[in-house]
Amino acid sequence: ARSGAPVVLIGDTPNDIRAARANGALSIAVATGHRYGRDELAALEPDMLLDDLSIGAGLLDQVMARLG
Repeated sequence: ARSGAPVVLIGDTPNDIRAARANGALSIAVATGHRYGRDELAALEPDMLLDDLSIGAGLLDQVMARLG
């Protein structure tokens, strides 16, 4: 990523949330994985938690609003 450019990490595991946090990125957890459920992901307090990616293009609008 370029210096100063916002970074967003989208993933479905606790390690994805940890990686985002460790690198100063916005974390978006998606509870679509078979291994980790919504409650497990929520416990790590991602910036956003989605049940799936059906939100489509609206996801970008929500991410941009969070980045301000």
